[in-house]
Amino acid sequence: MEKRPYKLAIMGASGVGKTVFLGSYFYANERGMGKKYHIAPLNEKLTAAPGQTEPPDEQELNSVQVVNELIDILFKGTQIGTHKRVDMSMTVGDRMKVRLFDLPGGFTVDSTRWEDQKIREDLETADGVIFFIPAWDTLHNYAECRKTSTPFDTAISQYIRNEKAGAKEKKADIPIYFLFTKADKLQGADKDVTAEQLLDLWSGLKSASQTGSQRSFFKKGQFDKTFLVTSLGTWLDDRTPPKEEEYQPINVVESMESLFDDMARARRLRDGNSLLKKASIFAAAALGIFALAAGTLYSVQKLRWNGAERASQLAAARQNYPEAIKALDDFRAHGAPLGLPLPSFMSPGKDAGVQIEKLRRDYEADSYKGLAGYLQIADAAELPDSRSDSFKQGSQAVKDYLTNDAFAAMAPEHYAAVKKAERYYAAGAMMGGTVKTLDDIEGILRQIDLAPENWREPLLNRIPAGATAWIAAVDQDAAAKEAEASGSGLQEYDRAASQLRALMSSPHMNDQLREALNAQLGALEKSRSSQADKLISAKIAAAGSMENPEEALRGLEELKASVTLSEAQIKRLQDAADRQYEALVDRWLSDKTAAETLRGYLRQYPDMPKSAKSRVDSSLQRMGYIRSEDLRQSILFADYMSTLMEKAKEVNELHTASAQELQELRGAVAQRFQELLSRNAAVAGEEIADSLAKNDFSKAKGHIEGFSAQKKSNLADFSRSYGTSAAENSVAGWEESWTSKVLTENYRFLRDRFREYKDTCEPSDLNTFSKELKAFTDRWPGAPQKDEVQQVIDYIRAIRNGVDAVLTLESALVTKNYDSAFATTHLFNENDLQITLDMGVGASLKTPVFEDDNHPQINMSIPFKWETKCEITCKIKVIDVDIKEDDTIAEFLLTSCNGIAGWRKLNGPHTQGDATVWLKVEGIPDCPW
Repeated sequence: MEKRPYKLAIMGASGVGKTVFLGSYFYANERGMGKKYHIAPLNEKLTAAPGQTEPPDEQELNSVQVVNELIDILFKGTQIGTHKRVDMSMTVGDRMKVRLFDLPGGFTVDSTRWEDQKIREDLETADGVIFFIPAWDTLHNYAECRKTSTPFDTAISQYIRNEKAGAKEKKADIPIYFLFTKADKLQGADKDVTAEQLLDLWSGLKSASQTGSQRSFFKKGQFDKTFLVTSLGTWLDDRTPPKEEEYQPINVVESMESLFDDMARARRLRDGNSLLKKASIFAAAALGIFALAAGTLYSVQKLRWNGAERASQLAAARQNYPEAIKALDDFRAHGAPLGLPLPSFMSPGKDAGVQIEKLRRDYEADSYKGLAGYLQIADAAELPDSRSDSFKQGSQAVKDYLTNDAFAAMAPEHYAAVKKAERYYAAGAMMGGTVKTLDDIEGILRQIDLAPENWREPLLNRIPAGATAWIAAVDQDAAAKEAEASGSGLQEYDRAASQLRALMSSPHMNDQLREALNAQLGALEKSRSSQADKLISAKIAAAGSMENPEEALRGLEELKASVTLSEAQIKRLQDAADRQYEALVDRWLSDKTAAETLRGYLRQYPDMPKSAKSRVDSSLQRMGYIRSEDLRQSILFADYMSTLMEKAKEVNELHTASAQELQELRGAVAQRFQELLSRNAAVAGEEIADSLAKNDFSKAKGHIEGFSAQKKSNLADFSRSYGTSAAENSVAGWEESWTSKVLTENYRFLRDRFREYKDTCEPSDLNTFSKELKAFTDRWPGAPQKDEVQQVIDYIRAIRNGVDAVLTLESALVTKNYDSAFATTHLFNENDLQITLDMGVGASLKTPVFEDDNHPQINMSIPFKWETKCEITCKIKVIDVDIKEDDTIAEFLLTSCNGIAGWRKLNGPHTQGDATVWLKVEGIPDCPW
């Protein structure tokens, strides 16, 4: 990979599609669509280049973030325009590193800012250029397209393809790629146009009528190429990109990979030419050719300066300040003749920068002075005639001033005053605009706070007339749609009514406006009701003309379900549906349909009127079909709740049965329901018991909750028509009993596990046990043992990594007098004792000699660290100190103090032989178990 990075300039007007193209290229690279190179964004810091006298500040290029942001917005239709420098770096395979920089249109409009933004420096050292041009606009909006491209023409002409005298270097070998974007918008006859034809048209070689001025803006280079590109695929409209699965880029990867190759070729060519140039200069110096007189250089430079200064003065006299500034800028950009600068003290035009700054300030002052009358009108805040020429001229003048961003820093007070006037002209335009649509009305409400106080009431008073026009358009559109008898027109009314209510809730509405809009709402609802009546009449007439009653019923039911209707309108539809049901029964009975088929029809059409159902039941009876007995048998042998539910529905549909028969059938349903519920409870109990045997308490509780939920659902299904109190009593207390049993078993299991770990515990066991304890508190949030178990959890959390504790030797007792053989005087009446305690973990103590006088208190302590997995050995030695020889009375050895509560083994009295010592451990949290 070459050490020198390549610089790539990105040019194009705002909205031309630069952001979408770059995002598409990086997205295609992520998907592996690159044919020659894999691209990787590169985060780096830019520091001073070798030999620079004024290095730039260090700048962090977070290229990865830039690429991610480009891809994230790719299919969201977000509109982005670049108003500041955007730089990033990337590696192109293992061939080159490329630094990409964007030229925002706002900076290039005013060429005087190129120095400040380092645009000139970057352009002069660029290795390639991508120039984005909108394809459709080139064909159909040529003047605007050329206008927005002019800054970039200037950049290329002056710094890339500088053909004027005094240029540092002619760079015809720098690749410039012309990408005509949004090719998917070319439709019809435009689809046959080629990229080369578009370039000829755009550059002035051919006009739209093929009779152009034959003018080229800059000389074409040997590596220049042009492409028609489609970045994503076909857009639905200007703001709606294709979906990600419809991604079909054209000439995105191909154009970029071709450009990388040409940039490398161009650099090799320039490097070779540079060697030849250096050799020529050296030879010329050796021959004395370089002895050019300073006076000649001065004369040439002075001539150029006089021309530039004169052109600037003439333009300033015409108050054409942009042209005046450009004349001086061009002089500075061209540099010294033959690239040989004169000393600054004798260089013509050395004060060009000062003159440019004065021109800028004169430009601002004259622009602001020309606005004086318009600003006075704005300050007066009187209602304007937005259709007058004066108003339009003022509005345009304010816009022109604000397009010069440099004025904000140069004269902030002036800029603020013009910005304030902008609100006046924006509100004035709103006053003069038409108010005929919902968007117009909502626009007034959005802008009302920006309007002067005395304008607001007149603006708001325009809303009722606008609402009238809007509602009339809705009424006309809805009526046209209702000609299709589909109900879509009524939905249009509903949407309009909802929008109208939202307008009425605006805080800007006063009572008078709300009353006016409410009248519009009443008219809208009246029109809707009238259209609904017409629609219902059409549907009923269509149903009456149909030969198939089932098809007629579907049409009536679909209308009733799709739109909101009044009770009277719903009744009209229902009456028509009832007539179709009667016609349907007529067809069944005339066809002598079998009994089972008739029963199926009754289930298929539950909304059939009672009169039609009775006719079907009467027909079934005439056929000798006794439904009640058949139902009774199927109820008694129903094995599932779902089956029983179907039979219960059939009982409800049995219209010809006597009251006694219906009572008996409902009793059979209730009895079978109780039997099935008890059986299901027994099955659930067996599953719970099986889970308990496996200590799977979570699953056991799940069985309880599952049965309870199913029971609740079943009771809800049957309680509407059948007495379920007996069934509820049959399983009463089932849930409470099993819940109590599972909870008790879960608690007992944890207590047994604690005893298991009491004396020995591996770290993995401790982690497992902690999870089991936590599962208990989560599983039984209302259990009476929850607080107790939580204390155990807190205890284990505290001792997990060891605890700093204190062991205290409280007292000692020796029951035998080892000095009795010498007890001739009081001096030898009692034992003289000394106790040594060694913890084996670097902690020990040794008491002073003391007399065994009626269980003396010692209370000496040593600190130690107790852990659940440590073999603490506590050695205790009790001796009787004698003049002649010490006697060892007892030695204790306490080991294996590990486990969840192993420290408790040290607490309390410890006896061996005639000696007893009392120990106490402190500093370890309490545990209830």
